[in-house]
Order: sequence, then structure tokens, then C-alpha cells
Amino acid sequence: MSGTLFGLGLSQQVDLNGRPMQGCLLYIYQANSNTPQTAFKDVALTVGQEHPWPIVADANGRIPAFWLADGFYRARLTDTFGVVQFDIAAMVALGQSGTGTPPAPTPTELLAQTGDVKWRPTSATLSGWLRLNANKFGNTGSGGNEPGGVGTTLRSLYNFVWNNFDNTMCPVFLPGGAPTARLGTADLDFDAPHSIQLPDLRGRSPFGLDDMGNVAAGVLTPVVFSQGGPTTIGGKGGSVNRVLTQAMLPNCSFTRTGATALSGLVGKHSDLSSNTAQFAAPGTGFAVGYSGVFNQNVQFTYSGVTVTVDSGGSGSPVEHISPLLLGTWFIKI
Repeated sequence: MSGTLFGLGLSQQVDLNGRPMQGCLLYIYQANSNTPQTAFKDVALTVGQEHPWPIVADANGRIPAFWLADGFYRARLTDTFGVVQFDIAAMVALGQSGTGTPPAPTPTELLAQTGDVKWRPTSATLSGWLRLNANKFGNTGSGGNEPGGVGTTLRSLYNFVWNNFDNTMCPVFLPGGAPTARLGTADLDFDAPHSIQLPDLRGRSPFGLDDMGNVAAGVLTPVVFSQGGPTTIGGKGGSVNRVLTQAMLPNCSFTRTGATALSGLVGKHSDLSSNTAQFAAPGTGFAVGYSGVFNQNVQFTYSGVTVTVDSGGSGSPVEHISPLLLGTWFIKI
């Protein structure tokens, strides 16, 4: 058998001022969960007669008649801007053939919340999530270019991104695509309608802030940041590779081998006073312009000699990235 949820089918929903909430949205889930459930247009629950999810009220704010399979359901109503009007965790579908006990509530901390991030080994889109790829999203008419990133149900995520990332990290844009200064609140920009850029995790790994509510640990102090800094939400830093400088080489001494030491005994003419005296082994002749033989032994040592050692390298950059597996980062709407 089938039933419906008390007080919702064919009811007119109004706001605090008594005005019909045209186009309001009824979300039906499995009781105490975020698992969407299908509602039907007929009592027989005929395939092909499914309502869209969520169910959309008409211009008078009236929710159409709907039927569900026997069981318990969660019902959540929002206006067209995504503002929640009510959220009932467990309602029985009246008209069912028997009674039963609704499933135990799922703890809130186990359910995905707006702004939660997850990784999947896929390149596809995911219903209820947007990709963290620097595309834009926003209200209807905002010109957002992320698939699934345009509509009234995105207000909560828009507020999350707007309030956690400044306009340098996640800028807002006019419907035509030109960047613009932010208005006073996220809701004003959403209603304008201005799109906002999603955080960018393309080719990146997430790291913890250096402080995270405590004093900065200093772990990220040596990192070069291209945007923000160690304690900035959305800060971007690090590099894929880097060319080592001389200061980065190991601090060690190198031994020169394979050459004769440049010191020892030589001969010098006894009355030669010139500073340009010529040295040779004792008993050998003078160079051109002199006569006689060297007859005086002296000790000499070469000092201050610069020895050039070939680098043996090419200056190629050193890779920084550890072994990896690629996929897609998503953020919950």
C-alpha cells in the first residue's frame, strides 16, 4: 500500500507575513537521514509517475498531491532562497498497511554538512556536491559555469564560501563574468545575483592551518606562499620542484687527490737580488740572461692557490611530490 505525509499534500505554504511561498521546495528523505526518497503522483506508485526531487510548489505556494511507499520519512521544506521552514526527522506515511518503528536517528556528525569536503577517484560530477575546481556558482541568473552550480538551493554553500574565503581567494563576479567588489553580505551578493568562484584544489593537497585555533606551530614558516600565508584560509604555497642553490648543498669538505704537493727545496743564486729570481733544482743552469748554476737551497711553498672542481651537475630541478593517486575533490552543497 501507499500513503502520504500528514498536512503536506495539497497544502498551501505561507511565509511569516501570510504571503504564499510560491515555488517553495519539499525535500523528502528516508527517516533520520539525507537519503532522498521518491514521491509519486498516483496511489499505485506507478513507474513514470514520479514527482521531481524536490517537489516544487505552484505559484500559489500549494504543494501537489503525492504518495509514498509504506514507511517513515523525513520532510524538509525551504523557500526558493533555500531558507529552511521546517525539518521533521521522522513522519509516518498515513495509509500504510501496518505499523512499525522508525529507524534510529543518524547522528548529525555522521551526515555530510554544507561545506564538507571529500575526495573520490573520479572525474565526473556528483549530485549534491560541487567540484573544487575554481569554477563559479550562484543563484539563478548568476552565470555560474560549474555543472549543478546554478540555482536557489545553493544559498547555504554560497554563504559558507563567501564567509570563509576573502575576495582574493574566492572572488565574486557579475552575471556577465566580470569580477566585482563584494556587497555587504553573502545574501546580498547571492540575490544580486553575483556568482562566486569555488576554492581551487586542482593538483593540490589540503593542509592544516599552522595555528588552527592555537598558537602557530611554525611548521609552515619556511614555505613560500603565492597567496595568503601559513594561517590564511585558502592560502596557496609550495612548489612542484625546485632548483637547488649552492647554500642548499651538503655541508662537507672535499679532498683533492692525484697531484704532487707544490712545496720543496730548490736552488737560488747566492747574489741574485731580483724579486723575479728563477727557481730550479740545485746544480742546474740559470735561465736565459744569467750565468752559473744555482748553488743555494731554499724552501718554498705555494699558497693561495685556487683549485676549480667541476660541478658534475646540470642544475635540473629536484622533484618534491611523493607518489600519488589522482581524483576529484568535492564540496557539499
